[in-house]
Amino acid sequence: MAVLLTVGNRPGGVLAGGGPLKAAQGHRLAAFSRGCFWGMEQRYRRLPGVVATAVGYMGGTELHPTYESIHAHRTGHVETVLVEFDPKRVSYRRLVDEFVASRPGSKSVAWTFDAAQLRVARSTGKARPVQRFWLAEERHQQYAERNGLELCPSP
Repeated sequence: MAVLLTVGNRPGGVLAGGGPLKAAQGHRLAAFSRGCFWGMEQRYRRLPGVVATAVGYMGGTELHPTYESIHAHRTGHVETVLVEFDPKRVSYRRLVDEFVASRPGSKSVAWTFDAAQLRVARSTGKARPVQRFWLAEERHQQYAERNGLELCPSP
């Protein structure tokens, strides 16, 4: 449990308005969608080398999507976990392996920030270039950690 408490909650300086993302010096960003973000976020927060996570929405057309609007299937967005990691401590390949181990379904995406990530994520058959990330409502951030449970656990 102590590992979870040392992981931050604003990877890439993410803002609610979907502004540009930029990892801290020496860190990298990764993003993964797998239908439900709570279990995936907890899974990544447990990995040594992950320094921050946040959940949100990516891939749709509507500005300022909400949990309710994406679940009404009006926006095209998918629930996404944004991960900031230290590549000296954990590789992007390891993050992709976690994504694959979670048994990604039809709405799953390994969002890629650059050509190197694309080369690694392509093996999943679910790689796509990163799009604008919209931070989810505060009640969804670190949900499993704050509530001591997972409503949509990751295998």
